Amino acid sequence: MYFRNEHHRQAFRDGMKKTNRKDRETVSAVYLLSAEPCLWRRAKQASIYGKILLNNVRLSGITEDGYILLGAAKDIKYGTKYLTLGDLSDRSLITPKIYKLISQAMQIKRCGLAALQEANRGRV
Repeated sequence: MYFRNEHHRQAFRDGMKKTNRKDRETVSAVYLLSAEPCLWRRAKQASIYGKILLNNVRLSGITEDGYILLGAAKDIKYGTKYLTLGDLSDRSLITPKIYKLISQAMQIKRCGLAALQEANRGRV
């Protein structure tokens, strides 16, 4: 599984302790939000009963990448349209690393976390 850095890996693991692994949309959101430290802190502040209320995440002070990751999380979880295919294909807007994170999150939603981990072990 691809992680932006070791901090992302650890934040994701910590976030998964309170997340239903069968809820693919939420797992995808935790994956995306935990990639950006400031965004992850804000997301945890907007959580109640183990659910992240994405519309309650404060935007002030987050990075451009954080804003993109939050939009992608909302699109995956709620079916909104913050990001378009044009946005995803624009390298000046979405860097290759952020694109890879978004692609990985879509794969989590589509196949689930277990299938993704098996694929990385060469089983699928």
